[in-house]
Amino acid sequence: MEWYKKKSAAIAKVGLDYQKILELQPEPPPRWVIAAGSRVGLMWGDFVDDFRRAPYPKEWDQKGCAAACGTLQEVTWDEVRARYFDSLDGASEPFKANNAKPALKTCLDYSVKYQYFDEYSRACEVWLSDKYKSEYHVIDELKGAPNRIGRGLDDKMPPVLVGGTLSLATSASKTEPEADKDE
Repeated sequence: MEWYKKKSAAIAKVGLDYQKILELQPEPPPRWVIAAGSRVGLMWGDFVDDFRRAPYPKEWDQKGCAAACGTLQEVTWDEVRARYFDSLDGASEPFKANNAKPALKTCLDYSVKYQYFDEYSRACEVWLSDKYKSEYHVIDELKGAPNRIGRGLDDKMPPVLVGGTLSLATSASKTEPEADKDE
């Protein structure tokens, strides 16, 4: 309980500091707005993951029945572990739904607003698609690395051939020997 209180308070405090980036004038830099949203959301996401990794007694890994064995209702160690993890999930779900998800969604929203995509916006996208599979999906398409501003035409990748290699028709035609062209 002490760990839980200290860690959640520390993340909330740091989150307020990251929000100050949105107040920069004349306009907050898109790169840092997205990075701040990503860091805050992933801190909450890591907190939830740490919460759910809380250790349990090793005797719960045994086969057989728990302390209730011999009574009318037998409880197996598998059921005890399942109840424990359900309790952890229930206790950590508010942090996941009310803190991590909104921060990471805001990160993606700013990424779209500013048309700026980098490793921070990608981390937001990956986390949301992993934790909320029905709502968010990782966009895997042929595009450049997520480390630059969307500029338009110069962002397009060359066409891909059936075998998966890039078509470099312009450079290939320059390097072909003249004798091959006649055949």
